[in-house]
Order: sequence, then C-alpha cells, then structure tokens
Amino acid sequence: TPDRMEAADDEFRQRVIHAYETLSSAHPARFRVLDGMQPAEALASEIEKDLVDLGLSRMEPGNQG
Repeated sequence: TPDRMEAADDEFRQRVIHAYETLSSAHPARFRVLDGMQPAEALASEIEKDLVDLGLSRMEPGNQG
C-alpha cells in the first residue's frame, strides 16, 4: 500500500521540488543539492565530502575506514 507521499500526484511532487529549490537557493550554506540518480557509491562519496568540508566527519574523503 503506498504511503501518503507515494500516493501524491505529480503536481504535489512539483510543488515540493520547487519549495526545496527555493530554500536551497535562498540558503546555500544550509542546503546541499545532490543528484540522487547517480550511483549509490558516488552519492555516498559526495555526501562524505560535504560532511568533511563542514567539519562534521572524522573521515577523509574517499576513506571508508
């Protein structure tokens, strides 16, 4: 059974996308825009790099330690 988000129509999804795009443009230091269509390993590396850049990770980029 689809949940509320899965059951929503495309118009709703577009409004949510637009809202996040507006927020990320207005507050670039608070939001990171990532391409969720890239392979999982590439996405994980990008997230880890962002965390390192923000000082929120003890790992070096690319080191899965």
